[in-house]
Amino acid sequence: MPFENLPDFLSHLQDDGELRRVAVEVDPQLEIAAIVDRVCKQHGGGPALMFERVHGSPLPLVVNLLGSVRRICRALGVKTVAELLERLAGAARPDAPESWFQKLKLGASSVVHSPWKPQLIKAGLCQQVVKLGRDIDLRELPAIHSWPNAAGRFLHAGTVLGKDPRTGERFIETIPLQVLDRDTLAVYWHPHHQAYQGLIEHRRLGTHLPLAIAFGGDPTWQFLAQAPVPYGVDPLVFGGCLRGKALEVVRGRQVELEVPAGAEIVMEGYIDSQESPLTGGALPQALGYYATPFEVPVLRVTALTHRGNPVLVDNIPGRPPMEDSAILDVCTQLALPQFQASAPEIVDLRLGHESVHHQIGFVSIRKQHAQQARKVLHTLMGHRFTMFCKLWVVVDEDVSPHDTQAVWQAVAANVHPVRDVQLSEGPSSPWDHACPLPGIGSKLGLDATRKFASEGHLREWPSPLEMPDTIRDFVSRRWHEYQIDRHPRS
Repeated sequence: MPFENLPDFLSHLQDDGELRRVAVEVDPQLEIAAIVDRVCKQHGGGPALMFERVHGSPLPLVVNLLGSVRRICRALGVKTVAELLERLAGAARPDAPESWFQKLKLGASSVVHSPWKPQLIKAGLCQQVVKLGRDIDLRELPAIHSWPNAAGRFLHAGTVLGKDPRTGERFIETIPLQVLDRDTLAVYWHPHHQAYQGLIEHRRLGTHLPLAIAFGGDPTWQFLAQAPVPYGVDPLVFGGCLRGKALEVVRGRQVELEVPAGAEIVMEGYIDSQESPLTGGALPQALGYYATPFEVPVLRVTALTHRGNPVLVDNIPGRPPMEDSAILDVCTQLALPQFQASAPEIVDLRLGHESVHHQIGFVSIRKQHAQQARKVLHTLMGHRFTMFCKLWVVVDEDVSPHDTQAVWQAVAANVHPVRDVQLSEGPSSPWDHACPLPGIGSKLGLDATRKFASEGHLREWPSPLEMPDTIRDFVSRRWHEYQIDRHPRS
């Protein structure tokens, strides 16, 4: 069953040994980040952490909440990602197309009749305490100064909610926020964020961009902010389908938006579309480096609501593996049906921890015709979930993208650079410092599949070295007789 609020989820994690409470006072200036960085590098992503006494703040802080695939699955009420995919597939009408995301899109096309339509309730935990005007003081939050040269104290796990001013469609995403003052935040977005695109339209209309930022509550929200929501699907409907139960929302106090009813903390405010942006400072990011300064708008917070005794949920950016690494693993598996709908020959795909989040990808395909690897490369380079990936390796279906050694062995054995290297240009991560111009970069694709004669390879392609299963089984049965594992002195 999904969790309705954060205390229930934390209690479950503690009973299962997946939560560690830090009772001593810790400093949000570097100390907390150093602790979290060390924990996240542990095998399996390390436990969730609750810092009960953060210097300078009355609020506890939870970090690494979704730092393992196992915890993400538990947050969504399943045991494995495979079970989650089965839930998505089974949630659709039987007469809909095969892939789950197409079924979901059809099932949610009339949101009024969708079983996962968010449930609007009159009152929620998130509004037990309401602060307006001078009562707001964001400086009381245990925001983290995570790395030495960071521009200041940031919040990295806020769920940013808004609406497209043209269509009224909801969007949900995660955007780094810097605490500037008592009631102002700097929004470190880029042109591919939906909120950024919304501001452009509000600027044309001469109106403000209203936003809400939620922290904590049902952990589905934190995951949903980074999930690969299919085009044309309401993200809140998708979230309800993920957890197998509709999300609960309440109306905002100062903005015309619906916010998570069980959230620990909700900020409401607006960005003045006519106000000149600030020059942002150094932003620590998942690439393991600081982003170079760029223009950032100011969000003015007009309402701060929270639960009676709130807990702030945040995460720390840094060189992988970090908390986002586990989220990326699950999101990639959820996005696979979307890729397969465009390119059915795709068998599996991986954006692993070594890829430093969306930078390097491995994909296996069921190859049937010449240049099929290039077709798949074009599909992946144009998808919004993978368009920032600057190096792709395509392998045959008998090579697992999750076996890094096997992938690079396929590159070594099968790639002829003149023939099998594809270069192109396209959008890149605005925070990728290797690109000469922000947001504009090049892509490299390696076709490491076995080649057909029709691809210009007229030589006979050799067979791989494979030991017969009968011999492997025979050796396994006799292994103890060889005494190879026996210690020489025993």
